[in-house]
Amino acid sequence: MNDRQGSSIAEILYGLSNTLMVSEDANRPQLWVMGRKRTDMVADTSNFPAGNVGPGEVSGGVWAEHQKAVSIGGASADGATTVGGGPCAINCTNDWELYGMHPGGVNGLMADGSVRFLKSTMPIDVLAALCNRAGGESVSTD
Repeated sequence: MNDRQGSSIAEILYGLSNTLMVSEDANRPQLWVMGRKRTDMVADTSNFPAGNVGPGEVSGGVWAEHQKAVSIGGASADGATTVGGGPCAINCTNDWELYGMHPGGVNGLMADGSVRFLKSTMPIDVLAALCNRAGGESVSTD
């Protein structure tokens, strides 16, 4: 049983239209980097146990399983590594970062029910602000 508690709508102080609830992390359990399927790389397993992850795979694929997290730790600009973080949080790799098969970004569901296209060029600190329900920052997704 998960001991984490959810948040009520009233606790989303940042504003429903400014709070990201769900986003894409496409093509799991295959490892994708910069729009290409990679069979020669091994995913970062420092966030969660790897299980039987081998070259060209990432842990997980089923969206409702508790270890199917997405982080905003970032990847290197070329998507080759997520260890130690990096500036790229969208569409560099599907190894824990936001990833879609759309050129230029991913779809994100906001707390107000709207869907926004989050550009691959979005700075990682802006994405972090969108994931914070009570930060109070003024953020543009453009």
